[in-house]
Amino acid sequence: MTLWMMVVFVVALNAALVVRSCRSLPGEALDKTAKVIEKAGKALADVASAFRRGTITTEFTSYA
Repeated sequence: MTLWMMVVFVVALNAALVVRSCRSLPGEALDKTAKVIEKAGKALADVASAFRRGTITTEFTSYA
């Protein structure tokens, strides 16, 4: 009887850990996505600012 109780305990513990990790996963994914979007927005703002100041220029080279 004790062996079966241990098996049930281990299975229940593993199930609880899986449920806990599945619940925290969406929140972590949203946080990481928000950070990536924030970094991309800052990079785009820096590039736009550089174009306005004239420190970045566009040049088209023709090899024809």
